[in-house]
Amino acid sequence: MGAGIQCETAHSSIDCIPPAPQVIAAYPQKIRNRNQGQARRFLHQNRYHVTELGGIMNIFSLILIILSITYVILGFKVIQLDKRSQLNRLYFVLNLSLFVWSLATALFISASDIATCIFWDKLSTVGCFSFVGIFLHFFLVYAKKENLLKHWWMHILLYLPCIILSYKEITVNFYAKAYFHGSNGWIVTARTDSMWFWAFIAYIFAYVSFCIFLNYRLHKTAITQRERKQASVLYITSAASLLAGR
Repeated sequence: MGAGIQCETAHSSIDCIPPAPQVIAAYPQKIRNRNQGQARRFLHQNRYHVTELGGIMNIFSLILIILSITYVILGFKVIQLDKRSQLNRLYFVLNLSLFVWSLATALFISASDIATCIFWDKLSTVGCFSFVGIFLHFFLVYAKKENLLKHWWMHILLYLPCIILSYKEITVNFYAKAYFHGSNGWIVTARTDSMWFWAFIAYIFAYVSFCIFLNYRLHKTAITQRERKQASVLYITSAASLLAGR
């Protein structure tokens, strides 16, 4: 893989792999001066640079786009069953956050240049932040903990961390340290030396762990088999969310 260069953004400087036109412009004379066989070998060695990025949709992007469409369909189907139900409305908003997270990640992976990659990566991170707070809100209603939601400070606990982390990500891009383009599209390395990165990890761990705890209690106190099955499905979903992270 070639050496990285510094990409300046409005708020920060990050390492990135130079896009294809820069590499082509850097070596035109070298390619012209070599015979055809040498040029082919040179292009093969630097194929991830000189291939047009995003020309063919990445398989992972395609899967994420299909999932994002599925989230929207499920959200609309559920809210149409009972628009007045708070649980249904939360499920709808939860699916919208998953839609933003999945679609933005798909476009981030298959972005044609570093600027587009950074834009969609930031948006996908904001979708992830939103999902965590809404996820806990959904579980509180599902577990019939409405008494907690009557307190004004509970809504601040649910959504203030999401707002702060989203603002920091948009303005500073605290999560990403470097962007690289590999055989499966763009990937990002995390800025593990950032205090905000570990605040984000703690946010996910604390909120999703509390969801798992609520669901465990609900499973233990469930009376009907149907309630136990629902609790089991949600338990697996919340555990998977904790393991997956961003």
